[in-house]
Amino acid sequence: MKEEFILQTDKNLPKNINKWGCYFMCLIYTTWDIEDKKHNITVKDILNIYKICIKNKFVDKKLYVKKPLGIISTTINEIFPKSNKKKMELSFVSNYRFPIPNQKIIACWKWKYTHFVVMDIVAENPSKNDVKYDPIGKSKSVENGSINSFRYIEILNK
Repeated sequence: MKEEFILQTDKNLPKNINKWGCYFMCLIYTTWDIEDKKHNITVKDILNIYKICIKNKFVDKKLYVKKPLGIISTTINEIFPKSNKKKMELSFVSNYRFPIPNQKIIACWKWKYTHFVVMDIVAENPSKNDVKYDPIGKSKSVENGSINSFRYIEILNK
């Protein structure tokens, strides 16, 4: 089930987020989803997270993600300061493994472009129908491509 969340193509976001921000936006979305959507994240919030992540070198100017957990912890600290500070781990795998409870999945799709989306996988063979959040809305990479790899975010103390 897709939910309403700011897209990377929002005209109020910087052009580099519009162009390259899919993984960055997926990490923010996933944190919001893990925190049970207790706060409505705004463009201003995303800009603040972006500035902190650039300053701390969690991402570069082309939004290449260097420290995904840095983005997650920045989002928690900036948006959910009074939460229980859930502890999370991130693992990268190319082969699909069926998710375990307390785990979120970000999938890397390849076609002409690489694109990241959040998946809500409940089946053995994930497909484009399992996309929960697509940062650009309806990606051609998801529509025409295939899954290349997965990033699993495990919540350790939910």
